[in-house]
Amino acid sequence: MSEKMHTASEQMMRQNMRMMRARSLVGAVMSKIDPFLDHDQDHVRKGVYEALLELFHSEGVDVITDAQRADAGLPPRGPDGWTMEEIVAIEHHRLNVLTAPIYARFPAPPSEE
Repeated sequence: MSEKMHTASEQMMRQNMRMMRARSLVGAVMSKIDPFLDHDQDHVRKGVYEALLELFHSEGVDVITDAQRADAGLPPRGPDGWTMEEIVAIEHHRLNVLTAPIYARFPAPPSEE
């Protein structure tokens, strides 16, 4: 029972961290788009905030900066936002898909009885 409780509290902590990251990201986005929103319509601003928060939280959207990547010992990203390892993995997958055999299935001709 103690192990299940520990797992449940770990799950709650992960959810709380996920929500904290989502709120932080939504706050950053809102600070940039706020000048473009009509300040006489608070319900619109609140709706945008809630929609972004729900999206970022449910999808687990997070931003990892180049400084955070360096601190974590991750390889740097190139100018297109991908690491060389990621580009190689993506291209390898694409080549496998392109070179995979294609099997044609033809229906049997109707039998004449």
